[in-house]
Amino acid sequence: MWGHRLDHGENAEPLAAEAAKNGVIVHRAFRSMGPMAHQLCIVLPQRHVDPTPLLDMGFLAVRSGNEGLTTDLQTVNPEAALIVTVGVDQPAVTRAAELLNSNSNVPTVVVVLVMPHDESKPPPTPAECLEHSRQTKDVRKNFFAAGADEVLLLLGGEALLPHRLAEIIDTSDYMAAKTSEVINAEVLSVQRKAAQRLQHAHRRFLMMLPGRALENLPCEDEALQEWRGQNGALVGAGDCSFRTKLGSGAFGHVFKAEHP
Repeated sequence: MWGHRLDHGENAEPLAAEAAKNGVIVHRAFRSMGPMAHQLCIVLPQRHVDPTPLLDMGFLAVRSGNEGLTTDLQTVNPEAALIVTVGVDQPAVTRAAELLNSNSNVPTVVVVLVMPHDESKPPPTPAECLEHSRQTKDVRKNFFAAGADEVLLLLGGEALLPHRLAEIIDTSDYMAAKTSEVINAEVLSVQRKAAQRLQHAHRRFLMMLPGRALENLPCEDEALQEWRGQNGALVGAGDCSFRTKLGSGAFGHVFKAEHP
């Protein structure tokens, strides 16, 4: 566990009290995680969140601060890393997401924004929850751009349930596999097109040779129309229909043909 050292000046006591309070808020947000915690790493990028309440919950690692996120976590191989803040701290979350996104040992990055709630007041209404979501739309968009796979808002003392997180991890894995398929298909398409262009260029070059570099070879008749069957094979040209292929070479194919 890595942590920030609090100042020992006149502000030390208020800072420690705030950190302890926020640590309890984060602990409550993960109180229902259970065995799922064994697959997760927690990153607390804010100075004023005490990680102590999370240490006995079974997480693979609890990381306080952003330093070393590109190299740490190499030995634990988590299913996901959760960047957890109390409230919205855009600079801290963005930096943590960027660092974790460059760490190949972290397949899924989830940002969890735990919004403080006064327990003496009733939980927010559905309309208020929707308004919170709208107000943080641009911020969440920036977190996705920084490398987050999912961004969650926890409102009114809400606890993150393990099945919800498992679904996020599964979705992230599926989308990564699907994206890889799309990229591979596009690469193959580009390769096929490049091969076709090369073949056409090679054919044009060969057809320039008769009468120029090579003698006794007829020039290509550009007006001659070729005919192909349903499977794409060449079956005729002009008024001739091909019966048998006699051979193939660098200049093309030789057919036994029939003329009406």
